[in-house]
Amino acid sequence: MRLRAELIGRDTALAQLREQIVALEQAAPELRTRFDLARENRGQAERIHALQRALLQARQEADRQRRRTDEAVADAAALRQAAPTAPAVAEPLPTLNHRAVLCVGGRSASVPTYRQVVESTGGRFLRHDGGEEDKVAQLDATLAAADLVICQTGCVSHDAYWRVKDHCKRTGKRCVFVANPSKAALERALVRVLSRIDGSQPADEAADGASAVETSDTNNGPSR
Repeated sequence: MRLRAELIGRDTALAQLREQIVALEQAAPELRTRFDLARENRGQAERIHALQRALLQARQEADRQRRRTDEAVADAAALRQAAPTAPAVAEPLPTLNHRAVLCVGGRSASVPTYRQVVESTGGRFLRHDGGEEDKVAQLDATLAAADLVICQTGCVSHDAYWRVKDHCKRTGKRCVFVANPSKAALERALVRVLSRIDGSQPADEAADGASAVETSDTNNGPSR
């Protein structure tokens, strides 16, 4: 009887709750719709949170990939800087065809290099140190034996400089005045003067009007 009484009490309470729900629905017909919308909103919020977490993970992965790419680019740049660069292709030297090339001036230590440059292209190497030890008076005979002259203005005496310039003006002999006594300067001078001798380039008039004297570097006479 006690259990039956409890069951009757629950049925009564359930009936009352149903009556209250019916009354609420009648008082607010859209109430059930609101509950459904609330459930949908909670579901959408959970999906939004899941998408935000996925987006955050994707951004973190993109940042890691970007850092790896930047490190790879930096490593490649470092390797390029550390790798030896290919030597520039030098302009081929013309053939001297047994011409006698006189180098006036220049450092004594550079003479073997000058000789190698001249003789490797089929020329005969002559030298006068420009008055350092060789007598300037001997320069005239050496000039007469030369087919073309390379005068290094930074390493000759004033007397030797003017003797070279006067001889080349009088005889029409090609002469190149260079300021930098280096192998590269000598090679450039040979290319320039032989291109004019062989006619592959037009001869320019020198500053003083003598076409026999060509200048490859700006100079104001010898430095000593």
